[in-house]
Amino acid sequence: MIAALPFIPYLAACFILCIPARQEKLLRWITLSATGLCLLIVLTLTQNFDRDFAGYQFIQAWDVFSEMGIRYQVGLDGINLVFCLLLGFVGFAASFTAAKIALRLKEYLFYFLILIGSMFAVFTTLNLFFLYVFYEMTLIPIIAMMALSGASATKEKSALCLTVYMALGAIVGLFAILNLYDILGPDFLDLTQTKALLAAKSSLLTPETQKWLAAFLIVGFGIMTSLWPFHSWSPSTYSAAPASLSMVHAGVKVGPYILIRVAVAYLPIGFQFWAPTLATLATIGVIHAGYTAMRQKNLKTMAAFSSVSHMGYVLLGLAAMNSVSLSASVLLVFAHGIMTACLFSLIGHLENESGSDAIHDFGGLGKSMPFFAVALMLTCMASSGIPGFANFPAELLIFISAWKTFPVAVIFGVFGVLITAIYVIRAVQTICFGESKASQLHLKDIRTLFDKAPLLILLTVLFFFGLFPSSLLSIIQPAMEVSL
Repeated sequence: MIAALPFIPYLAACFILCIPARQEKLLRWITLSATGLCLLIVLTLTQNFDRDFAGYQFIQAWDVFSEMGIRYQVGLDGINLVFCLLLGFVGFAASFTAAKIALRLKEYLFYFLILIGSMFAVFTTLNLFFLYVFYEMTLIPIIAMMALSGASATKEKSALCLTVYMALGAIVGLFAILNLYDILGPDFLDLTQTKALLAAKSSLLTPETQKWLAAFLIVGFGIMTSLWPFHSWSPSTYSAAPASLSMVHAGVKVGPYILIRVAVAYLPIGFQFWAPTLATLATIGVIHAGYTAMRQKNLKTMAAFSSVSHMGYVLLGLAAMNSVSLSASVLLVFAHGIMTACLFSLIGHLENESGSDAIHDFGGLGKSMPFFAVALMLTCMASSGIPGFANFPAELLIFISAWKTFPVAVIFGVFGVLITAIYVIRAVQTICFGESKASQLHLKDIRTLFDKAPLLILLTVLFFFGLFPSSLLSIIQPAMEVSL
């Protein structure tokens, strides 16, 4: 089943190409069915996952260029299983939002499915060659989706900014990967052989070599994680991108996954050397992006800077580099991804109804749009780390596990939580309470089950894993202990 995950969306995209653009209901049904089937497969794999075994499971492999170490090999451990679970929920929820695109629906859904398939391929492959190739493939549908349905005033500039930053990060990271391939040989590409390879060839990776290679990986894949000061692509991209694209791209972060798989696993000495620097940059990102989010007048840019700020906590957990902090970082990627997808879905609905996402254009929506208002309040509560949502245990575990190593960074990180609370409370207060604006009398609440479905799914997930975080941590931590 795991091998089918990327190819179900790919096959659905091929079907969409064969269907006339006027048959919009069929196009929507195919997209929802493909992403729903992927979610069902991931849930089945999660149910059948052996939590007592810390290694890779469900492994399948096909030789491509075996003498070069290139094999299409798939499998799951506790780390990429959680990323697949995140993508399954967010991808299915985003497909409801994508199905409401008004113009060029066929083309948009085609690229949406290519994006989902490519991201599943990134998380399921156990060969670095294919991991890198499929990651690069994700850039093509992202740029196309922005061109088709992005904000017309800024989409070209934002697409160019995204392309430059993502390509730069990928090239910098590739430089380190090629050097590791040269040092360790073809077996380096096989992620299932990491421990055995390091034990056999540890003398080849001297501390100095690890230090400079780790620097390239941290910068290269840190760019994808909105590492300060390489984060400026993020607000401009999410401000211009359609809601469904923002849900997937902002919600499902690839950068932390690659850092764990390559930098932490292969270069522990080098990563530890740069850990204080990474923790400092992460903390600056938390405070700077949080303060900038507090100054925003539009919901999209506020959400974008909020995402940058929260990624700082993830990077702080990586910098602490112990099994608890790393596990908590993965849990926060999951929780923040679900919350961010929910928030962008709500912003997309408001923008579709009113043509605006300016915070001060609205007021009193708690009366006229009660479902929307309640969903927004719950999402913002999750963002601010209120107990009961999955974000709370993840952030708390990061602070506790990083305290011994980086106490100053943790203190500033806690202050960042306060900043988050300020800007989300301000936004909720302005939008949901106060006097209604005459310009919003025509706005419709989220009424149909089809429109409510993505929000109900995402909020349920946030509640469930907020109450039972151990159900994910029991999967993540054994795999993380083996990787260290």
